[in-house]
Amino acid sequence: MVRGQNQDGPHKATRVQAPPQYPQNATIVRSGAAWSPLGTMAGLGWMLLSPSSQRLFHKRVAGVNSALMAEGLALLEAFKSGTSEQLKTVVFESDSAHLIRFLKTGVCIPELYGVTADILSYASVFDSVVFSWISRERNTQADSLAKFALNVSDNMVVDEAFMASN
Repeated sequence: MVRGQNQDGPHKATRVQAPPQYPQNATIVRSGAAWSPLGTMAGLGWMLLSPSSQRLFHKRVAGVNSALMAEGLALLEAFKSGTSEQLKTVVFESDSAHLIRFLKTGVCIPELYGVTADILSYASVFDSVVFSWISRERNTQADSLAKFALNVSDNMVVDEAFMASN
């Protein structure tokens, strides 16, 4: 097969995407969200990937009015984790193209203004911050953490008996 061609025919070229170039020794922080319009619940997932470790986080929140807001809240939680870990050089990755564009341009829809303002204010504590869009295929672990958080209930059903957690 000729480079730049795919099996669909000689006229359909495939794009080869080079891996992004990030600052040396950067910690990569990926975030994802799962949202349910029923009950306006959201699961947030994020992970900190440094050369020496991997830390995973998830959280369930109520009162979230859109999937985009859930993505913003997930990234905000990731920022909070980055500051508590005292990270200095950080790349924040999300599969939400709208959210990354809002953060890079500073232009935002009213619904997300407060969240993006909070994220940008947290950015000042880092020496270097990069916002980067990644494909959903590269963000499956953060998305899985978010789905887990959304679907986990505070109550458990065991042997058909309803057990409330303490």
